[in-house]
Amino acid sequence: MTCFLCQFFAGVCGALFVIFGIFGAFFLGLFVDRTKMFVEATKITFCLTALASIGFALVSQMRNQAVALAVACSLFGMFGFSIYPVCMELSVECVYPVGEATSAGLIFISGQIQGIIYIILFQSLAWPLSDVPFSTCQTDDAALDWSISALVMAGICSLGACCFVLFFHTDYKRLNVEEPENNVNNCEQPVQ
Repeated sequence: MTCFLCQFFAGVCGALFVIFGIFGAFFLGLFVDRTKMFVEATKITFCLTALASIGFALVSQMRNQAVALAVACSLFGMFGFSIYPVCMELSVECVYPVGEATSAGLIFISGQIQGIIYIILFQSLAWPLSDVPFSTCQTDDAALDWSISALVMAGICSLGACCFVLFFHTDYKRLNVEEPENNVNNCEQPVQ
């Protein structure tokens, strides 16, 4: 595969990640909006994200597996992206008297800090591929092997999913407060 094809395929995988993520977020959002099962949907989707990250880490180390890698990227995007809006809504449920902007802001800040840490960590775990005989890309910069970084990412995602499933339990504070109000409003409407 030439360098152009490698870069093109990387772009295709990134696009699949985003496109399937948007579809996953849309359909999971519809499901959660109807069922109000925020915790259950988040736990299941987080576990599926961890499995998809493990699949991506393993498939990305195999040679000539373009279709499998594209499928792994699609699944990783579908589950990884879809969990985000549900987690934002779940954060509002957890800290109900506190404003929505505060909980969303704390999640954004936490995500940015974690992103910086992970970028530094994963870059430090990458090592040059220049000595590998099957490396065909000829560039001025040395190509890096990100396999250890992908495995560490899968491990972090799996650990996070396990901790979330085992230790996260909450009541739906906002829904519990709003439910009696909705019932009162429904009773006051005249029957036609």
